Amino acid sequence: MIAVENVTQSYDKTEVLHDINLRIEKGQICGLVGPNGSGKTTLLKCMNGTYKPRKGQVSYDGKTIYDMPEVKQKVAYGSDTMGFAGGCSLKHIMRDMEILYDDFSMERFLQLAERMSLDLKKRPETLSKGQYTRFVLALMFAQNAEYLLLDEPETGVDQDGKVIFRELLTKEAEEREIGVLLCSHDLESVERLCDRVAFLKEGTIMLDAPVDDLFEQVQKWNAVAADEAVAKTLQKQDGISVAVDHWMGKNVTLYTIGDRRLNESRLASMGLREIAKDRVSLEEVYALVMHHGNLQKEANL
Repeated sequence: MIAVENVTQSYDKTEVLHDINLRIEKGQICGLVGPNGSGKTTLLKCMNGTYKPRKGQVSYDGKTIYDMPEVKQKVAYGSDTMGFAGGCSLKHIMRDMEILYDDFSMERFLQLAERMSLDLKKRPETLSKGQYTRFVLALMFAQNAEYLLLDEPETGVDQDGKVIFRELLTKEAEEREIGVLLCSHDLESVERLCDRVAFLKEGTIMLDAPVDDLFEQVQKWNAVAADEAVAKTLQKQDGISVAVDHWMGKNVTLYTIGDRRLNESRLASMGLREIAKDRVSLEEVYALVMHHGNLQKEANL
């Protein structure tokens, strides 16, 4: 596994990551989500050995990544902001990759390039954003690495490209049992693809848990309050979040954290009626995490 242990990173005197702990297991797809500027890309670059953490370490099966080039071979990193030598064709770059990476499969890259409709005679700077991302993904999958670190892999990619990417990613995780860290703003894609998800805010992991456990421990309810005063008092209750914009007279939407049955009983005792559990989305969980610092502790995740 890749183990991130007590990693702190800073630029000059500005701390970007604070005491990060995270583990990526083989065969697992982990999502990494958070607002812009939360430190996601910095964390990925610490994990692929580009940056040396100011404190803590990142290791692959007990071997520190930053100091060992042979370990970096096992970890592939892809981003739509990756740069390649100017003036080189895609064909030239793929040949360089074959030299740099011991397990790079030219046969596999050519298969992916054809499937992704890449013209290998073109230069990277002439590609559209979507084509550029497809090219980076083809290179990553052809490396046959044991771990993939993906920084916004679907940026600019059309729907056909997304279908290909998701199919490849799922197949790699299942058949080759690779470990994946998927950094994305597309929470619907994260919910669909990932086994677990880590929420990063201001350089700190706010919550790290299996997706299924999140949806068990965070509930969404629709209910009717006896009057508007009762609805408003709910905002002051620990462990209850109220979506104020969903108030329609006495109707109220609430989110609770922890044991579902206990929370349902608690809502009933507070004067709510017609209580009905609704499906909660990862986007809604994300909003709660970003505004509720004790979610991990309260949900016992």
